[in-house]
Amino acid sequence: MTLDERLETMGQRLDAEINLEAERRKRLDEEIRLEAEARRRLDEEIASQKEQLASQKEQLASQKEQLASQKEQLAHEKDRINALRDSLELQVSLQGDAAKRHEQAMTRLEEAGDRQDLQLAKLGQENAKTEQALRRAIKLGVRWAREEHKRRQELEKRQQDLSDNADKRHQELEDLLKKYLERGGNGNG
Repeated sequence: MTLDERLETMGQRLDAEINLEAERRKRLDEEIRLEAEARRRLDEEIASQKEQLASQKEQLASQKEQLASQKEQLAHEKDRINALRDSLELQVSLQGDAAKRHEQAMTRLEEAGDRQDLQLAKLGQENAKTEQALRRAIKLGVRWAREEHKRRQELEKRQQDLSDNADKRHQELEDLLKKYLERGGNGNG
């Protein structure tokens, strides 16, 4: 095999390697594009979940305000009923039926108070669940961001290594070609 043939074969091999490097680069670019798309979708999903959580928080705050107002009204009603009860106790001997009505009203108010307490407890549980979901979403977001950062660094390093390797091979090919041309192109220089 002559030097020209060997150089031709080496040139073809180098061209094939350069083409392989180009294909690898294309695949890496596609992987990076897919990662970016996945990140965008995840960002959209996280933003949507944040919006939902914010909406739920606003609803809970509104419900808390309503319950606080109802509790104030209930406290006011209890105070008023207590005052009525005191005055009714003075007239117990004369108004037995009034005492029965008063007891019934107190029972209803206590049941309403119990219902209010149950609603407050339920709201507290829902608030805890919402806070837990928010914490979990934040943890997932932070973990994802760290993993994404690490993946990007690895991809950038791989891409830089491939680029450096291709540049080095290109330089070697240019050096070989210069040597070949300096010898006169046929090896008999």
